[in-house]
Amino acid sequence: MNQVLIRSMAKAIYSHSNIGHYGLGFKEYSHFTSPIRRYPDLVIHRALKEYIHESPNASRIAFLRQFMKDVAQHTSNTERLAMEAERASVKLTHTVLAQSFIGEEFIGTITGVTSFGIFVQLDRIYSEGLLHIRDLDDDYYIFDEANYCLIGRSKKKKYALGQQLSVKITKVNVDKRTIDLIPSNKKGR
Repeated sequence: MNQVLIRSMAKAIYSHSNIGHYGLGFKEYSHFTSPIRRYPDLVIHRALKEYIHESPNASRIAFLRQFMKDVAQHTSNTERLAMEAERASVKLTHTVLAQSFIGEEFIGTITGVTSFGIFVQLDRIYSEGLLHIRDLDDDYYIFDEANYCLIGRSKKKKYALGQQLSVKITKVNVDKRTIDLIPSNKKGR
C-alpha cells in the first residue's frame, strides 16, 4: 500500500514561487536540510544568511528572484534525471540477478495491477516481474481499476495489491529490463 501511495503523489519540485505548504497550512514555506546534501539547501542557507546580516536592496532582490527561478528549475530537472538513472540502474541489476533464477519458484507480493497483468516483487531477490494476464488461464480476469485488482469472471478469484502468491520466473530480457512470471502451478511457456 505504501508504494501505491508514494506512486500516486506528485513529485516534489523546487520552485521560486512561494505556494506555501498545504499539509502544514502555512501560507509561506521553505524547506532545507544540511547544506552538504543538496545545492538548493545551500542556496536557502546563503539567502537566509544574507537577510540576517543586511536586508538586500531592490536590485539584489531582483537578481535573487531570477537566480532562484533558474536554480529551482535546474535542480528539479537534475534531481528528476538522477532519480530516473537510479531506477534504471536498479532495474538493470534486478534483471541481471533474475537471469540466474529462470525456472525457479518464488513467493512474491503484488505491487501493481493493470489491465494486462500483475506486477510481483519476489521476496528472496526483491526483483519485480510481470505475471501477464494471458497466463492466468483458470478464469477470464477483469481489471477493477478503482480497487487495483483483477477479478475472475466465473470463479471470482481476486488478485489485489499486497497479496502474496507463488510464481515462477520464465523469461528475463536484460536489454528490455523485463522479468516474465507465471503462476507456480503452471507449466513453462
